[in-house]
Amino acid sequence: MKSIQESLGGIAVRGGSYSLAVTALVLAIAVAVNVLASVLPTSLTKYDMTSTNLYSVTSSTKVVANALQKDVTIYWVVQSGKEDEVIENLLGKYEGLSSHISVVKKNPDVFPTFTSQYTDEDVPNNSLIVECGDKSRYISYNDIYLTDVDYTTYSYVYSFDGEGAVTSAIDYVISEELPKVYTLEGHGEQALPSQFQDQIEKA
Repeated sequence: MKSIQESLGGIAVRGGSYSLAVTALVLAIAVAVNVLASVLPTSLTKYDMTSTNLYSVTSSTKVVANALQKDVTIYWVVQSGKEDEVIENLLGKYEGLSSHISVVKKNPDVFPTFTSQYTDEDVPNNSLIVECGDKSRYISYNDIYLTDVDYTTYSYVYSFDGEGAVTSAIDYVISEELPKVYTLEGHGEQALPSQFQDQIEKA
């Protein structure tokens, strides 16, 4: 009887050791997967499931990014804990498109005078500054999330133009020569609407 009990005890110990080893192996694999996912670019780890493709970039942006021969820095002006998730994912996409694009966070609480070298405006959280060499463009948060009025329903319509703003800024800071648009004055011409001017700047 004693030998049977000893045998059963040995089996239980071996079974417990096997379960412990399997558990440790599963945990090790899970940790390794998480570490690997953390170092991969956003374009490989996050998929766009939104109806408006908020987390995707168009072929035009890919063409601009792939053609880069200069280093472009996108400064993300945001307080700690106030990061906009959509903007964060978009910037991750840009970093994944080209080794010439880097994103640097600038906390205004830590660097209160940083934005003054680029703009005289009050800079809201989640605004961006795109820089290449001695050229830069400031992108306000209000130029990323646009607000229009639907006069048929008298309601506000909100849209996201992060990609349009960032790609236009990149194209601007890397360009050696910029096209000029001339407007006629003195013959009763109406001023260009602000929305039209914004579209020209992004062209």
